Amino acid sequence: MKHLPSSIGLAGLCLLTANSLSAETLAKKAEEKITASTKLDTLVVTANRSGHTLFEQIQPASVLEGKNLLLSLEPSIGDTLDRLPGVATSSFAPGASRPVIRGLGEDRVRILQNGTSLIDVSNVSPDHNIAADPLSLRSIEIVRGPATLLYGPNTLGGVVNLMDDRIAEERFTEKNP
Repeated sequence: MKHLPSSIGLAGLCLLTANSLSAETLAKKAEEKITASTKLDTLVVTANRSGHTLFEQIQPASVLEGKNLLLSLEPSIGDTLDRLPGVATSSFAPGASRPVIRGLGEDRVRILQNGTSLIDVSNVSPDHNIAADPLSLRSIEIVRGPATLLYGPNTLGGVVNLMDDRIAEERFTEKNP
C-alpha cells in the first residue's frame, strides 16, 4: 500500500468529512421537508344540534305542545300520539289505547304524569285506558333510547310524560282592594 503525502491525505480527509457532513445535512433537511409537508393541522369536529347539552343530545325526545297538541287531540293518549314518528297505538277496545314506542308497549313503556309514575292498570290489561284526560294536558313528552333507563329498568320502549297543571307552578294570591 502506497502512502500518500500527508498534505494530500489530510486534504482528502477534510474533503471526505465535508462531503459526509453535507450529505447528513441534506438528509436532515429532506426529512424535515417530508415531515413538514405531511403534518396536518389539527381539525376539531363537533356535532351539536342547535346548542343542546350532551344529555339532550343522547336523549331522543319529542314534545307535543301548544297548537300541535290541540290539533292532534283524540279521546285517549294512545290515539293522540299515534301520528308521531316511531309511536303507534295498541287498541283493544274503543277508548282504551296505549302508546307503543318502537314496537314495545304495555309494561315496557312507562307513563308519567308531571314526572311521577301514573298509577293505573293500563300497563297490565289492554282493555283499560290510561287514567289521564288528554284535554287537561299542557304538553306530552316522549323519551326514547338509552336515556329511558334513567326512569327505571322496565322502560326499554320509552317514557311518556304527561304534563298538566295539576301541580301549581306559581303561588295564587288574591289582590286586596
